[in-house]
Amino acid sequence: MAAGTLFEAAYVLGLPLLGGDANVARIKSEAQARLVLLPGRVRPRRLEVNDDF
Repeated sequence: MAAGTLFEAAYVLGLPLLGGDANVARIKSEAQARLVLLPGRVRPRRLEVNDDF
């Protein structure tokens, strides 16, 4: 992974790369709050194939 990609991903996710330990608890609680919004499991849709030709 390129360093630029790492910095961009951290910026998009709101992760401070050079932050102190005081922010770790806040960041962890915010991440857990975001994870609550995601579904627990995602099932792929089954596509019905029309092969009557």
